[in-house]
Amino acid sequence: MSNHDKIFQACIDIETAAEISHATISEVMDNIGDDRYKYILLGVLQQQEGITRALETINEALKAEREKAA
Repeated sequence: MSNHDKIFQACIDIETAAEISHATISEVMDNIGDDRYKYILLGVLQQQEGITRALETINEALKAEREKAA
């Protein structure tokens, strides 16, 4: 497996983990009674959205490089 492929696979793994953790945190937020904790979890979700956007950028760049090499 090339380094490019390893990076691409790592991005997929991170994306999957981010989606699962986002769903988990959302479920907890919906079922928590204390607003203070909801705001804390909202901050975590916002950081995850930033991670997801960064991964999308990396994936687009990797796909462009792969197409260029083909």
